Amino acid sequence: MKSDSFVLIALIVLIWILANAIASLIAPIIKHYWLKYQHYKMVEERRSRFYRELKMLMTDRAIA
Repeated sequence: MKSDSFVLIALIVLIWILANAIASLIAPIIKHYWLKYQHYKMVEERRSRFYRELKMLMTDRAIA
């Protein structure tokens, strides 16, 4: 008959292994979507800057 402490330790080790496996499977997915989000933010900033500069150029041309 196994003692209660052995069962408890085995359960903790099993949970630890499962959590580690899930984390190692999810980490690349999270990294991928984080990089995709960073790229999206960069594109949005470039687009915003482009339209700001275009607006300034168009107002300069309208004045001149």
